[in-house]
Amino acid sequence: MAKFTLTHTINCGADKCAKLYSDPAFNEALYKQRFGYSAFTVASRTETDAQIACAYTGKNLSRTLAAPARAQTGDIAYKDSFVFDKAKQSGQAKLTPLASPEKFLLQASVSITPVGDSQVNLVREYLVEAKVFGIGGLLEGEFEKLLREEAEAGAALLNEWIAQGKA
Repeated sequence: MAKFTLTHTINCGADKCAKLYSDPAFNEALYKQRFGYSAFTVASRTETDAQIACAYTGKNLSRTLAAPARAQTGDIAYKDSFVFDKAKQSGQAKLTPLASPEKFLLQASVSITPVGDSQVNLVREYLVEAKVFGIGGLLEGEFEKLLREEAEAGAALLNEWIAQGKA
């Protein structure tokens, strides 16, 4: 089991960060264009005064996974859910592979904390577990590497969109 925390500074206020983080156009640009996923769809997005809830489906090219991991997983079709509590400025995400969901667990807690008038820290705490005999630890390490790379690129794209006035 791999547990790790990633923190990125985003150049906007908390409300703007939460909206952009769950924005369908932003996520399409991030997953299809920046990451090269072979499929990515926003299945639903609802927003109330209290929360933002999103559901996505996708297919990852597994481009950064090592050969043994690719042999085990191939392209990973998945569904992803994210619920963000606006008052607490935090939320939960869960990614579920469509094939062998009992063998993989990927969850994240997401929080947004102000660090000044025009910046926030976007903090993601991940839990990754692969229950595959003989290579579970390898898969967890590869998924951690992938998540770290994607979080870094996602934070950079958030800041790019903010700087370009897209948010």
